[in-house]
Amino acid sequence: MKTVNISDVTLREISHLADAGLGFNKIIKIARLFDQLGVDIIDCPPIENLQEDSLLLKSLAAVLKQSRLAVPVGVTAEQLEQTCAALEKTPDARLQVMLPVSTVMMEYELHLKPSQLLELTRTLIEAARNHTNDVEFIAEDATRAREDFLQEVVNTALDAGATSVTFCDRQDGYLPYEFSAFIERQLANIPRLQEVPVGVQCGSNVSLAEANSLAALDAGISVLKTSVIGASGICNTINLARLERLRSDLPIKTRLEATLAEHLADQILVLATPDSERSPAAVSGKGLPEATAEESEHVFTSEDGADTINAAIQQLGYTLNAEDQLRVYEAFQEIAAGKSVSLHELDVIVAETSMQVSPTYTLEHYAVTETSAGAFCQIRLGLEGGILEGLGSGNGPIDAAFSAIERIVGHRFELDDFQIRAITQGHEALGEAFIRLRYKGLLFSGTGLSTDIIGSSIRAYVNALNKIANEESIQSR
Repeated sequence: MKTVNISDVTLREISHLADAGLGFNKIIKIARLFDQLGVDIIDCPPIENLQEDSLLLKSLAAVLKQSRLAVPVGVTAEQLEQTCAALEKTPDARLQVMLPVSTVMMEYELHLKPSQLLELTRTLIEAARNHTNDVEFIAEDATRAREDFLQEVVNTALDAGATSVTFCDRQDGYLPYEFSAFIERQLANIPRLQEVPVGVQCGSNVSLAEANSLAALDAGISVLKTSVIGASGICNTINLARLERLRSDLPIKTRLEATLAEHLADQILVLATPDSERSPAAVSGKGLPEATAEESEHVFTSEDGADTINAAIQQLGYTLNAEDQLRVYEAFQEIAAGKSVSLHELDVIVAETSMQVSPTYTLEHYAVTETSAGAFCQIRLGLEGGILEGLGSGNGPIDAAFSAIERIVGHRFELDDFQIRAITQGHEALGEAFIRLRYKGLLFSGTGLSTDIIGSSIRAYVNALNKIANEESIQSR
């Protein structure tokens, strides 16, 4: 029985949607579910913000037990170096070189001639191999390319060090028997494809993604790119849940948890689907599961009772004692008297109001240095009349600051959520940082205010750290 690896493109494919609304926390939740489901590779969006994306990728890698991350390197040397810098703390990630190979898209997207694309392919893959031993070459519009040129590009990619190859049929350009013959020709005419994993990503514009994917499996490929929102009109790719339903009738095996596949895929679907795209005609074929308060952006008013608010707090992942529940509800009522309160705003209220403890640690000083080699941060924390000092490094100043704090306390906390927002305007605008750390299964949130986003981020971390220290003190009594 053939083993087939699953590479899911959900996060990458929806990243271009303006209303996707995938914050730090949602992305981590989705990745956890993919990991639990048994997906082999999670395809991530390209790097856009080095500082934020570095933190996100490091946090994702920390929570994954089975799945691995894959990140596109872009099409320039600068984009590739930025991607590699973001993955400095994520050494097991795969790098992806994604390039159009049809004449039209080569010239329209990249303004390159065939000879120039061959050189770009070689340059990007060789540079990527300097950072990792796992580089995937993705021919984005393989079925629209001249086959002799496609084979030349793939051979160039393999010569440069590509360790896997994916052929994309984004437009449903072939019927299943035609696609099977196409794959067979590539495997026959590029002998070295027998030495590396070969995958496909099939479009579903005319509902042929499943049929073409199965035809490709029969032709000899071993990797399928899927999506939980596949065939939805948002992402034209074979649907993960449908594939799992078909798998029992096929001579293949995957790491997907068969008994959990549809349930977990539905949970991911709710998190990943933009609100404007949600409809009963959802991907699973049965309609969307009922949205939770977080996904439906439920708002609360002054008419909501304490039981309702406490239930929402539990849904956010907090475990509060009766005193903190009362304190949060009173703070909520003060705000709700003049406006409705969103779930995110309730999250901030919990962070600012609950578990208000006398600080175990106080921020005394911090200094940040950024060089071509990365960022460094020196932090001094006050503890019981003494001073603790730590030096951390990272891909950005905030990453370095968090690393310095972790060195001081001797523990690396799981970052569950991290957000920065401006709360006033102008040159001296105040910025608020919100952070949520997971420790021994519990969530501890903190907030920090400063005209400096690095300072507000450090203060938020220390705020959450003090709540953890207080909890440890209570449990040790």
